Amino acid sequence: MEDDPGLLDWIRLYWALVTLAVIIGVAGSALYVRAFPAKREAWSLVVEQRTAIPPRQLGPVASAVFHSAEVYRPVMEQLKVIESPQRFLDRSTDLRPVPDTNTLIVVGRSGSLTRAEEISNAMAASLVSAFKSRANYQNFTVFSEAEPAPIRQAVTPRQAVALGAGVGFWLGMGIAVLHYRLRRPLLTSATAARIMAGDRRLTFLERVGPSWLGILRSSPLWKETPRNRLALRGLVDGAGRPMAMAPGASSRVSRALNLRLDRATLGSAGTAPRATRRRGRQPPQRSDLSVLVCHPGTPTVDFTIAASELGDSKDRGRVEFVWVG
Repeated sequence: MEDDPGLLDWIRLYWALVTLAVIIGVAGSALYVRAFPAKREAWSLVVEQRTAIPPRQLGPVASAVFHSAEVYRPVMEQLKVIESPQRFLDRSTDLRPVPDTNTLIVVGRSGSLTRAEEISNAMAASLVSAFKSRANYQNFTVFSEAEPAPIRQAVTPRQAVALGAGVGFWLGMGIAVLHYRLRRPLLTSATAARIMAGDRRLTFLERVGPSWLGILRSSPLWKETPRNRLALRGLVDGAGRPMAMAPGASSRVSRALNLRLDRATLGSAGTAPRATRRRGRQPPQRSDLSVLVCHPGTPTVDFTIAASELGDSKDRGRVEFVWVG
């Protein structure tokens, strides 16, 4: 069995994937914070100076009055609130009786502290006015105007971003480990060289896409550059049309590999086939040279089987190995 790749090789292949997952996590948390901004609260105190309502009954009675149109409608008109009354009462204000006392806390809630204070003061004044409109409840008064309340937010924006980054990191690590366990990529050319038998050597080609992208752009396709073409022509050495094979690659990728190999060894794209058709000759036949293409994403098992079969088969002709990375 081949040696497992080192930690630095593993990081080189998967760090871009993990980084992308972290960026997505941070972006998601930032969008969440923007869509659901922190609410600031302001509290006003309303006190019944002479007990006309028993403390145990004050909460239910005050809550019923607080949620009546007589209280919230003037406030919505005064503050120019355009949302529905139910939404305003659910999201922007609240009444919290202090247990076993004659004190009520009127809450104003908004993304802006100034707006929260306006809502709290207006709702407190409207509640007192609604009580005083009845002869038996003249003793309610606003004990203190709105003051900032302690922030009761479960997650601050900074914590949300940090949490998103952490979730993205571990999600990316999980995907990387799962991919590695399922695919067992070669990761390094040294691992591929150990799998090959005999004195065979690797021809190194520059692949499509920057190498730092790792598994995100892990492809057996090489760049069609003068350097790569020269290396392939030296590899073929006039052997006709070699057959390119990439273990684990799809048929579409295999066709693209053979097309690029033909362009590198027979000339520019389509030149040789068109010229031979015009002259009535058949295009060059496939030679007995096989080019086995491997790259960082090639499954180890597939590469080992292909290298073994080509090495043991005498009727397949010469075999050359290409590393695209």
